[in-house]
Amino acid sequence: MCYNENNIISRYDVRVDIAYYNESEPDINKLKEVTIKTNKELGKRAFANCENLETIIIDAPALGEESFNNCTKLNNITLTNVSEIKSSVFKGCTTLSNIESSTITKIGDYAFSDCTNLSNISFENVEEIGAYAFASTDFKITNQLTNVTFGDTLKLINDYAFANCANLTTVNLGSNLEYLGSFAFSNCPNLTSFITTSTIKVINEAVFAEDELLVDVEINGIEYINDAAFYNCYALENIDLSNVVEIGMQAFNNCNALTSVDLPKVKKLGPGAFLQAYNLTNINIPVIEYIDAQALSCIGIEEIKLPITLTYVAPTAFYYNLNHVKFTNDQGEDTCEINDYIRLDKGVLYTATANDKYLLSVYPTAKPDKTYEVLFNTVRIEEYAGYFNNKIEKLILPDTLKLIGNMSFYGCTNLITVEFKSTVAPILEGTISSLNIEYESNTEIYKLLNKYFQFNGYYPLFYGQFKDMVGMAKKMTIVIPENADEETYKDTVYSLYFEIEKMQKKRNITYCFSFLLILIFLLQLCFHALIH
Repeated sequence: MCYNENNIISRYDVRVDIAYYNESEPDINKLKEVTIKTNKELGKRAFANCENLETIIIDAPALGEESFNNCTKLNNITLTNVSEIKSSVFKGCTTLSNIESSTITKIGDYAFSDCTNLSNISFENVEEIGAYAFASTDFKITNQLTNVTFGDTLKLINDYAFANCANLTTVNLGSNLEYLGSFAFSNCPNLTSFITTSTIKVINEAVFAEDELLVDVEINGIEYINDAAFYNCYALENIDLSNVVEIGMQAFNNCNALTSVDLPKVKKLGPGAFLQAYNLTNINIPVIEYIDAQALSCIGIEEIKLPITLTYVAPTAFYYNLNHVKFTNDQGEDTCEINDYIRLDKGVLYTATANDKYLLSVYPTAKPDKTYEVLFNTVRIEEYAGYFNNKIEKLILPDTLKLIGNMSFYGCTNLITVEFKSTVAPILEGTISSLNIEYESNTEIYKLLNKYFQFNGYYPLFYGQFKDMVGMAKKMTIVIPENADEETYKDTVYSLYFEIEKMQKKRNITYCFSFLLILIFLLQLCFHALIH
């Protein structure tokens, strides 16, 4: 059965100017070939689900929504004067392998999605490609596209346009592309290169996420890289970031092939921006202002230079960098005040509070010192500050210290002594968790927690300040001031971390020195009184 230009234009058209096969309603589901020439848009779902349709020859200004949707045997398409393919026109046409047109300027959403046999496309004058246009909506199936090339007319590629194209290896685009939608080329596991001579200022969310073999990205003028843009691009080596000013959350998470990153204009790094880029050993951030949580964590760097422009560092921004030895300023100094907010002490990073107190922000994981004394005027040690430093053996904490964040020295397996200069024990911050931490009923921690908190086998509040989870680590030596309030050091958590019964006391040198100064002053007053 064959339809020509005198036959149905839309399955749901009113019956005007339509000639019917044998003067009765034809069964269009039996169609094998359609030939139409009209100045009208082919109507919505005109030939949808025609399971026997194999060939179409269309001369029309546009193909309406879903007009050939799920025509599973369709494989021969000739389009003349068609300027627009609307949404879902060829969606699910699983036999279609080739489509070419020099007149189409706009491809609608889902237009060729789930065309599992599609291997070649050519649209030399297309200007816009819609959302999911060539995507596979089922992760288990994909089309056969291996190479995608578009000319200089292309301006817009919308969200998910080529998502899940598992066989795609290379993409070459022209010089006028203005917009790459979110997830546009995501989960293309064999994509190795993306090249365009266009200037694209924004790389949107997850554009290349999960492209595991992507090595080269050539895009000019990038200024903003949004969340997860290159998430899990394990092989990524080459990308020009020289004009980038902001990088979003987890944008380069797990980009393990990156070894050096130059960010001369970047002012903000979002949460996890380079998290788990394990081989990143060099990073240049000369004008950075804001570094969010885990932005530069789990990377391979040894020395991190911080500029005078830096005004915010989030807790965990640099945590668990196994090779990280120290922080320095631009001149390589590791003990200095970089600005009113950042201070370095022997390569350790401190940040200032609004009232000019210090927070110990980062104690580098590979810092080799066996003993370290936290700066006077420090009121808090941030969570994860010294996470997994296995070199430190003795920690000396100032009498100004009020709070010790959770997990601050977790994993410091060689830590054996903590000296407190505070007369009142600093607060150990606990964390509510759904980890379902359980302890054996015959352990000391179980007995203590059950006694004081009606523990009954489950304890959602956990502490991990020193070495291991509370109650799991071998007890350490504790040293306190001679004039300390001992009872504050005998609470449940302290008693599980330290050998309280063998508590050592040390004369507070600061206190004694202050007393000595007062005594000298009084003696001077007496001396002056006597000579006069």
